[in-house]
Amino acid sequence: MKVNLQPQKHLNDLKEVVENKIYGKVKKRWLIITIIVAVFVMALIFATAVLAFEVKYQNKFFPGSRIGDISLEGLTQPEALEVISQITEQLERQEIKILYKNNGRSQLTITPSINALDDPDLSRELLRFDNHKTIAEAFSFGRSKSWWLNIINQARMLSYDKYFPASLSLDDSMMKLLIKQGLSEIETVAQNAAVKITWQGDDYLVEFVPEQEGITVDYDEAINKIKNNLKQLKNNQIEITKQATAPVTRLSEVTDKEYLVRQVLATTTPELTYQDKKWTISKTDLSLVMEFQKDENSNIIVGLNQEKFVSWLEQNVSPQINTEPKNATIEISDGKVTKFEAHRDGLNINLEETYQKINHYLGQGNLKVEIVVRATSPKIVTGDINSMGIKEIIGTGHSNFAGSPNNRRHNIKTGADKLHGILIKPDEEFSLIQALGEIDGAHGYKQELVIKGNKTIPEYGGGLCQIGTTTFRAALESGLPITARRSHSYNVTYYLENGLPGTDATIYDPSPDLRFINDTGNYILIQTRIEGNDLYFDFWGAEDGRIAERTVPKVWNWVSPLPTKYIESLDIPVGSKRCTESAHKGVDASFDYTITYADGKIDKTTFSSHYKPWQAVCLIGVETLTTDVATSTDEVLIP
Repeated sequence: MKVNLQPQKHLNDLKEVVENKIYGKVKKRWLIITIIVAVFVMALIFATAVLAFEVKYQNKFFPGSRIGDISLEGLTQPEALEVISQITEQLERQEIKILYKNNGRSQLTITPSINALDDPDLSRELLRFDNHKTIAEAFSFGRSKSWWLNIINQARMLSYDKYFPASLSLDDSMMKLLIKQGLSEIETVAQNAAVKITWQGDDYLVEFVPEQEGITVDYDEAINKIKNNLKQLKNNQIEITKQATAPVTRLSEVTDKEYLVRQVLATTTPELTYQDKKWTISKTDLSLVMEFQKDENSNIIVGLNQEKFVSWLEQNVSPQINTEPKNATIEISDGKVTKFEAHRDGLNINLEETYQKINHYLGQGNLKVEIVVRATSPKIVTGDINSMGIKEIIGTGHSNFAGSPNNRRHNIKTGADKLHGILIKPDEEFSLIQALGEIDGAHGYKQELVIKGNKTIPEYGGGLCQIGTTTFRAALESGLPITARRSHSYNVTYYLENGLPGTDATIYDPSPDLRFINDTGNYILIQTRIEGNDLYFDFWGAEDGRIAERTVPKVWNWVSPLPTKYIESLDIPVGSKRCTESAHKGVDASFDYTITYADGKIDKTTFSSHYKPWQAVCLIGVETLTTDVATSTDEVLIP
């Protein structure tokens, strides 16, 4: 048996272990406390820094905010708007330069505006920047409802610049037309190997025309390059290249196919029918629209050229079948219905399907084809008339067109007649462009001359902005919410109201348009009238207790136009001069439009108009251009 003779040593060891455990716990606790305090202090510092950053840039653009090469850091929205506006106003006036290859290298320049010789309605800008939208979108970045997302976006902008695109609208179709016009010397359409038939009495001679390679330009690519430049507030020269296009059929493939041509002409006399009507395509007409084609197995066959056949249909058949749908209409005078017309469905030949039917069976003997026709229904049918609730005039629009030339007066009357009797359904968004329909000679309109490049070209649509402006004012007086409206490019005398600009509306097919919503709960009937030089549009409907108010336009920032621009032209006699109307000062205008509904709801809109200083343009007749004919807008100084 062993006896422990050192109890004190064990007690000391036990005491040391206990003390070490207690010290370790205390040390760990203090470490945790220290870490918590450190994290709290860092969070406090971070929060303070974030708060200070937010306060500093509360009404200013964050660091890293850029539009193109322009830094917006530290600027307020009005300051940024002023900086950007100075740049965009220059871009809207500058020529767009396009480099292309043609026996060397050539340059085409396009001025982004159209200048009318007689009617200001046809003068317009092809490029317009929306600087207010650009600034608003750029300023809102990093200011969303999600605070953590805001911190992430703001932190990223401190490391990497954020580039915002400039908001703009470009008339793509007109730009393509102007580029196409300037590049007409280099662009050719590929021509398939063709058959030429010369009639000699009842007999004919068959000849073959060789194919031709084509050259085309990717206009969509050119437009995208232009837009990408402009979105960065740049106007760098762009370059486009020619692209070869191959014909579908070649002479080597068709020279032994004369028998196919003779077979079709000998056995086929196509007859088109619709109800009790029929049209026979004579052999002479048939020979003019025939072409070689390839079937699904790449075999050579004889078919009809779609473009030529459709043209034959439109000339010989469409006038006897096509009818426009007609809405049920009424006229009201002195509060009473004085005229009522029932609705009528419309008809249109389906040109594509009719072509496919006849082309598929061509060469299979005597061919009878039922013309494919589709019915089109009007918006207002007779049954709607009884439930319209039309009682009174709810608003009248007015404008004056004194001084208008004859063609303009004619177009104003034609446009007003198109709108007379139109009914707008409850909750319908009315489109003025759609209501006017086709704007061409076939629908009663006359042309005016405009300057496109260095050419004078007739164009339809003069006078229709008088229709747009009068409709806009009628909608305002009726208390209707406006969903689309654009002011003219420059201040036009016809559209002053009480001597002030700012209440006009320009339209051009397909855009810009004038649109508004009929939210009255009842139908609206448009009645138009012309009294001397005054145009009136009366909107008939039913009052619902709303009140419409608009302020007198505020006008500021008058700017003088640039000196007259002179352009060489081959279209007018040598030594002669043809100018647009006089120059116009630029100005800004705005007015407030308020609708107070019967239930107390209030809708307020501010309509702003920016009219550019518009310089006069003169064409000078010359024998030959002093610059490349493609450089169609270079100025020529006249002493």
